Amino acid sequence: MWPSRESCDAMMARLDAAGFAYPHECVGYRYASHFLVPTRLRSARLFRIERRHPEECWESDRKSLEDALRFVKRCWR
Repeated sequence: MWPSRESCDAMMARLDAAGFAYPHECVGYRYASHFLVPTRLRSARLFRIERRHPEECWESDRKSLEDALRFVKRCWR
């Protein structure tokens, strides 16, 4: 629906250009919708990718939580 990777890259570039002092990174998942939380929501079916690839999206949800927790642990001690 929109170029999420390009948008993320643009946000990272703006943060870098502004000298943003806090850790930040862009992480992408091949199969993901707006619900990057490991929970089974009925409303997730509103997104085509969730209907077409439910198990892959579920794995992306789980991985995104693991990645977020790892980021916080690494950067925000």
